[in-house]
Amino acid sequence: MYYYNVEHFAILMALQFNIFIDEEQVEEEKMILYKEELDDEFVSNKLLDTTPKKALMHSCNYSD
Repeated sequence: MYYYNVEHFAILMALQFNIFIDEEQVEEEKMILYKEELDDEFVSNKLLDTTPKKALMHSCNYSD
């Protein structure tokens, strides 16, 4: 399982994309989705095979 909180997200954006953001600009969202709602463009078939009926998804967003 991968988990990025606000601090990890800001560091990832700086190191990988050279985008520097203030942690206060980052919003976090968590949602429970049914397996059928997961997009196979973002979740591999191998991971989908082991995913239970419902999955907790976590996302970080920012606006500049």
